[in-house]
Amino acid sequence: MLYHSLADSYIEYGISSYGRTYNTYLNQIYNLQIKILKNIVTNNIQHQFYNNDKGLFSHCKILPVHTKAQLAILKEHFFNDELKRKIDHPVNTRAMARNRLQTTSAKNTYGERTAEYIVPRLINKLPIELINKITPMNYKTKLKSYFIENMHA
Repeated sequence: MLYHSLADSYIEYGISSYGRTYNTYLNQIYNLQIKILKNIVTNNIQHQFYNNDKGLFSHCKILPVHTKAQLAILKEHFFNDELKRKIDHPVNTRAMARNRLQTTSAKNTYGERTAEYIVPRLINKLPIELINKITPMNYKTKLKSYFIENMHA
């Protein structure tokens, strides 16, 4: 509760602004997350996850800032049909059979940070079973629980 009230609220507030920034900036926030978590948890847990940051996040059921940024982008654009163009070929392909989305190419770093580039790639990484279960009423909880369960991957 302490982490969520003091740290996570600030990260969540600003994630829509800085979520698509360079990884070096997100790494600074990630390092702060680790320091805060290590100060909050007991000594036993600190020693248990001394060199295992992902394990610490998983144990505390907290998403790292990089994953939070992906989750925020998905929450914002999941039902944007303009970004969700299905792959269409004259020949049936595996990508078509799996209902995957068309991805655009980017020529520079700015292009890689646009929603048109990011959203289809993030949705294509999600399992089809999860995508089929998502509705406008449950998408936030389904996506968050998926990211928490698959944090170690």
